[in-house]
Amino acid sequence: MGNEVGSEDKRSLTEVTITLLKRAGYSVILPQKLPSLCCGMPYDSKGMNDIADQKSQELQAALWQASQEGKIPVLMDTSPCSKLSKEKFEQSMEIHERPDLS
Repeated sequence: MGNEVGSEDKRSLTEVTITLLKRAGYSVILPQKLPSLCCGMPYDSKGMNDIADQKSQELQAALWQASQEGKIPVLMDTSPCSKLSKEKFEQSMEIHERPDLS
């Protein structure tokens, strides 16, 4: 979502989260084409339901592959995306949201 105003650390929240996970001994797997993935919420909130569903399905497919068909838990960095994904995904995946690191 962006750095805190005046923060000396210029890394993105995603970069900080990945660093912490690696320091804790976790391997981090990022889905292919990550920059183009979206849960669909921005489109859903504008009434663009077809596009929202398409984006959600694309995200589900990418996470299904990256999670080895649901064997590896998924961590999302925004709670609205994790909530919507839990509601819309047809395939069973363990989805967690990033805790508040502030």
